Amino acid sequence: MSILDVNLDIEIKSLLYPILSYRNMKGLISFPSGWCKGIVAYYLQIHVPKNVMHRTIYPCGSTALSIGCNHNNPEALFFGITTFPYDINFPMSEGDYFVVVFWPWMGNTFFPIPPSELVNRNIPLDEILPKQSERIKERLLFSKTFQERIYVFEKFLEVRTALLERIPDRFLSLIEAIHHNSDYFRNVKLARCICYSDRNIRRLFRKYIGVSPKLYASVVRHQKTLRALNLNPRQDLAGLAFEQGYYDQSHFIKEFKRFQGLTPVQFISKSIRIR
Repeated sequence: MSILDVNLDIEIKSLLYPILSYRNMKGLISFPSGWCKGIVAYYLQIHVPKNVMHRTIYPCGSTALSIGCNHNNPEALFFGITTFPYDINFPMSEGDYFVVVFWPWMGNTFFPIPPSELVNRNIPLDEILPKQSERIKERLLFSKTFQERIYVFEKFLEVRTALLERIPDRFLSLIEAIHHNSDYFRNVKLARCICYSDRNIRRLFRKYIGVSPKLYASVVRHQKTLRALNLNPRQDLAGLAFEQGYYDQSHFIKEFKRFQGLTPVQFISKSIRIR
């Protein structure tokens, strides 16, 4: 299908790697070094051909940094969390993009902009880190291989981790609980279980992720739906809606279209055609 699923283990873990939607992707994927695994979900390198002028960004629950490795215009963009699909134009005609996909709660901790101000937005790295941006772009540009670029970026992360704010353990436990059961937030016992009030939970989500816990849980559930369709695109949609905890099939279709821009039937039909 037209989605990138990097969960390679047969056993599904509670915290799933974000699925990204790409059309006819020609690229490479790699996981971070051991010490970076709590910060970066994975790295991606995509080659953009001449005839592709834009690409659609879909909600995956994560933030990302994209750097165009082109000598004419090595632009770097930081993407906040996305809640609906939108198109971006490429600043160069052809070349490679090096993409860092962060875990949802980590990407914004490196940058001095509140996550809530970056929702459904992308902003040049020059505006966020004017002193470091040119250096990291230049070093990535002159790296010859994908693995060299990963090495360069992780050296950059080593410096930035000195400024990293510690994420509360109970908040991380809440995130993992939502990934384990995306309907978990609707449980009235949630705040009691993690010793946080509803108000504190909303405050923490706004601070570290940028969206409400309910919206984040909906994106996680959509990700699980995409993963299920990737495994079996011909399955019964009414049964899938029930398994994923939707109230009814109408609610399932409405939410799927909100996040993917297509109904489930349209998405499956289009995805199967380009396999």
